[in-house]
Amino acid sequence: MKFWRSLLTIRTHFLSNSTAKINQSKISSTITSKANTGDDFTSKMPSVYIHSTFRDRAGQQLIPRGLQWNMNGQSNLRFAVPNMDDATPENLVQAYNRWCCAKDLPYKTTDDIQSIAQKGDNHVNVTWKEGNDHVEHVVRGNNMEALLREDEAFTKDDKTAEVWINGECQGALSKDHPDSLPDILAKIPKTANRLRYKRTADRIHIDRHYRGALRKDQAWDHVWDNLVALEDPKILDPNTIIGTATLKDWIMGGQLTSRMWIQDKGTSILFKRPLHNDDLSSSDRRYEVSDEKRMAMVREEVERLRYLANLEHPYVVQLEVKANQEESKAEEKKDEVEPSPILPRLLDILESRGGH
Repeated sequence: MKFWRSLLTIRTHFLSNSTAKINQSKISSTITSKANTGDDFTSKMPSVYIHSTFRDRAGQQLIPRGLQWNMNGQSNLRFAVPNMDDATPENLVQAYNRWCCAKDLPYKTTDDIQSIAQKGDNHVNVTWKEGNDHVEHVVRGNNMEALLREDEAFTKDDKTAEVWINGECQGALSKDHPDSLPDILAKIPKTANRLRYKRTADRIHIDRHYRGALRKDQAWDHVWDNLVALEDPKILDPNTIIGTATLKDWIMGGQLTSRMWIQDKGTSILFKRPLHNDDLSSSDRRYEVSDEKRMAMVREEVERLRYLANLEHPYVVQLEVKANQEESKAEEKKDEVEPSPILPRLLDILESRGGH
């Protein structure tokens, strides 16, 4: 996937240590952030976070060798919740759809939730109903304002539709409340990439859309997608983090898995894509941000990733419990005293001698 132009520089356990606890209080507070790739408006940073680990069938963490397409692995996804009171259906769906936008997956609604189960102190698991696929159709056109004004939600009675922009719900469009339209229009981000207008029975999705190789001014959106979808984050030092991202490859097809390395240099933030053993000298893509607004966006996402890096993933805990149980069973079996084969033989000999 061609998402970072080569040598591109744009001048623009549950909580296990005190650092994680500090991050928890910071993240749990109400903060504002840029919406998912937009630079022109603010939205609340979600209070629930996707916590995903990319594993094979045996439960081993998968790290790509170079660039790998369609790796035989699965994203084991849970929801990390710093404050369990925030684990509402609305917040869970918001976090999930933000992740889905980055990965180009179908969105969900609160009606799609079958059950919510708490997993430990800081996680919940959501079971989704089966067969609740929402049919989307793309509405042709590049003028988002015109498409919104022509939408039946704005022209017909009793046809209200939720409007989601780059994975975040930005309100409802309704003929009965025409004043909602200016607010929604103000939240459509300016981007060098195309925007795509998609419609379901009761929702409108306006998402960035990629075609062909990215130009220099288009790369930011895709770097942001990688950041939002990052799995298995690992803290390398106070300023550096690394993880794995699997995103749709709109050029080659399939799913492309790669590594992402992020370092905050103070006056800029540097991204690299190492290909071999996380060796930065093997990086084939480089992207640097020095624009203050974008740096603030990235720092909030990195703070989220640092929080997740200090949490034990419930799936990993489950694997460890299973491994310990199997080890205990093996030890018990090993310690069992097997009857000696010598004793029956001695008894046979004594009986034989007594018989003579």
